[in-house]
Amino acid sequence: MANFDEDIKRITDEILSDGTVDQIIREKVTDGIEKAIASSFNYGKLEKAVKERVEQVLVPFIESYDMSGYVVKLDTLLTEMVNKSVLTDNKNLLENFKFMMEEPQETDIKISDLFKEYKKFVAGDMEVEGREIVIEDNAEYEAMDVHFEFEEEGERSWSSFKYATIDFTVDDEEQQDELNRTVRLSHWTGDRKAGWEIRTDTNPDIYSLRHMNKFDLLLAKLQRADARIIIDETADEDSVYSDTKPEPTYE
Repeated sequence: MANFDEDIKRITDEILSDGTVDQIIREKVTDGIEKAIASSFNYGKLEKAVKERVEQVLVPFIESYDMSGYVVKLDTLLTEMVNKSVLTDNKNLLENFKFMMEEPQETDIKISDLFKEYKKFVAGDMEVEGREIVIEDNAEYEAMDVHFEFEEEGERSWSSFKYATIDFTVDDEEQQDELNRTVRLSHWTGDRKAGWEIRTDTNPDIYSLRHMNKFDLLLAKLQRADARIIIDETADEDSVYSDTKPEPTYE
C-alpha cells in the first residue's frame, strides 16, 4: 500500500511540475471563450449585426451576378433529358423551367392584364365533357363565365402593411376547385413603389414544375421578380370559350 501512496505522490508531483495542469487550464479557458463567442454569434445583437453586414455585401453581389451561363447549361441538360424521354411530364418540366427562368419584361402588371392571363388559363384547362355545343360562326363548347374581384382588408392601426385579395372565379360549380384562384397581396405603406406585392405560397421545385399550369407559374414568377400589381380595375367579368373545339360530325 505504501508503494501505491508513493506512486500517487510521484505522479501528482510530475503533473504539477511538467506543465500538465497549466495545459489543462489553458484548454478549458480556451474552450470556454470559444463557446462564449459562438453563443454570441448564434444569439443577440452580435448575430444580428454580422447577419446584416453579410447580407449587405452578398445580396447586391448575387443579384448583379450574371448566371445566364449556368441557366444555359441547365437548360441544355434538361433538353437532353427530355429528348431521351417520351414522357409528356418531362416535356412539361422543360417548358415550365424555361418559362420560370425568363425574367419578366415589366416590373409591374395591371390587374386587368392579370385577368386576361387567368382567362387564358381557364380556356386551356376547363373540362369540356358534358358542356353543350353551340354553333355561331364556328362550333364551340358552351362558354364559361369568369370573374375577378379585388378586395382590400380593413387597415390595422398597429401595422405598417395593408393587405388585400384578388379572387378569380368561374361560375361552373363543378370546376371551381380546379379553376378558382385567390391571390393574396400586401403593400408596405412606406414603399416608394406603387402597387401591391404578391404573397403566394407557391414555391416551384423540380418535382412540382412538371405539373404546374402557366397561370400559377406566372404568379410565382412575378413574386420572385418583386413585381407589383397595379389596381386599374376592382372587378370585371367575361365569358371564355375552351381552347378545345368539338370534333366535326357528319350526318
